[in-house]
Amino acid sequence: MDSGEVVRGETSITASPHRILELMLEPAGCEPLTGTLDAIANADLITLGPGSLYTSLITNLLVRGIPEAIAASKATRVYIGNLMTQANESLGLTASQHIERILQHCPGGNSNLSFPKLFDYALINTAPISPTLLQQYAREGQAPIEPDLDRIRALGVEPIAGNFVLEGSVLRHDPDRVTEALLQLALRMA
Repeated sequence: MDSGEVVRGETSITASPHRILELMLEPAGCEPLTGTLDAIANADLITLGPGSLYTSLITNLLVRGIPEAIAASKATRVYIGNLMTQANESLGLTASQHIERILQHCPGGNSNLSFPKLFDYALINTAPISPTLLQQYAREGQAPIEPDLDRIRALGVEPIAGNFVLEGSVLRHDPDRVTEALLQLALRMA
């Protein structure tokens, strides 16, 4: 954490009031499940997201060989950006900063963003969110993630901007819109 403290366990990490600087697996050097690397190599479409930046997304990339396999894959590789920031994980981070944090946890570490290309595209919500839901999330300190599309392009990732919101009592990604966008990307690359 930015306090210098090491916090262990997903629940403790998300409960901490400090900002996460680096995520590690314990034990270090975890091996992927049998068949995982083959599945990645033979995939037509690979998606990462949406989910908690550190405790759901980055954790997958800390498993030995996973980020390298994704980077080497001929599949269409898509990051699905979250709709809102998340307390204790991504407050104040823009869409491009989410991608940067992911890349910083790939081999090569925090010193640079020179890891081979992990994503071809990023689905980024640019649609407005109703004032009622904005107020609801603001009470928890959360806000819509800023869609800084030019910075995403500067990372070598093509943003796909659109309305990916499904509003109810909480915000969710609209499964039909996300699926349609992913299918269009997969067909474009086929």
